[in-house]
Amino acid sequence: MGGRAMIVSLAVAASMGVAACGGEDGLAKSELASKADGICTRAEADVRAVKAPTDPTDLQAAGAYFDKVVPIAQQQTDDLADLQPADDVEDDWNVVVDKQKQGTVLLKSIRDKAKAKDSSGRADLEELRTTAQAFSAAAKKIGADSCAGD
Repeated sequence: MGGRAMIVSLAVAASMGVAACGGEDGLAKSELASKADGICTRAEADVRAVKAPTDPTDLQAAGAYFDKVVPIAQQQTDDLADLQPADDVEDDWNVVVDKQKQGTVLLKSIRDKAKAKDSSGRADLEELRTTAQAFSAAAKKIGADSCAGD
């Protein structure tokens, strides 16, 4: 996968999930998955609309790119956090949320390091890849296939 495609894929994958409280009146698994998928689909489209840098070594361009991607990820995180799962899916949802939070923190770190021309952000990109894979698996478990990248 090229540098540009990897950055877009990681940003999209990392932009998904968040903390939520459960309850008897919370969303059933299928409803939660459907609402989460709508949020993820919108965020993915928003990220894809941001022009990714063509040179993966250009830290200034990467910083500008992530300046635009981080707010999308944060909005997705906030929107997903607003979803209230039913008790029977709350534990699985919390894993999705935890991985989303981790991904958003990493995106912010990557952005900040790129803007500071600190190439150690590349290590954060690798960590983001692992976090995105864990997020995808957690989303798939609750049936949020669009969030999972399917």
